[in-house]
Order: sequence, then C-alpha cells, then structure tokens
Amino acid sequence: MYASVSPPLQTTLGAERAATLNRAVSRPIATLPPKRRIPFVMDMGHQLFSSELPKNYEFRVEADGPFGRVDPLIYTVDLEALRDSALEEDGGVIPC
Repeated sequence: MYASVSPPLQTTLGAERAATLNRAVSRPIATLPPKRRIPFVMDMGHQLFSSELPKNYEFRVEADGPFGRVDPLIYTVDLEALRDSALEEDGGVIPC
C-alpha cells in the first residue's frame, strides 16, 4: 500500500514533526489488516486552528489486493470539521 498527500502535511509543532508525518504517509506499508490504523500526532487543535496552515488535504491511496491492483482511493480531509469538536480521547491532539 502506498499513500500520498497534497499539499504536504504541515504542523505548528515544527519542521521535524512535519517531516516525520510526511515520511509516515508516503512510506509503503506491506500489510495492514482491516480496521487497523497507525496513528500519529499531527498537531494540537488550538494551535492548528489559530494558525494559517492548510486545513484541507487530499490523500491518495494505492494498493495491491489479493487479486491484483486496486483502484486508487482518494480521500479529502477537511480539518475545519473538527474546529469546534471535543476531542476528549486525545486531549485536543489531532491525530493523523
């Protein structure tokens, strides 16, 4: 499985965190069982929403299934939808 994101992920937590996030989403994943996830901390909600950083990202996922190539999946993620939400389980941390 391979993913890409446009624009590249940005964070208020610094260039090193942004580089880590972008490496994580672009690194091939050999296998990931259904309904599993690999979470990463992207940002702190109050910092992200008070910044001028992008809030919309498009993720493209390409994968091979048991019967060959799977059609690419494209997901648009609008972080603005989380602006006034209560992210209780992560204490305000926006997972990626």
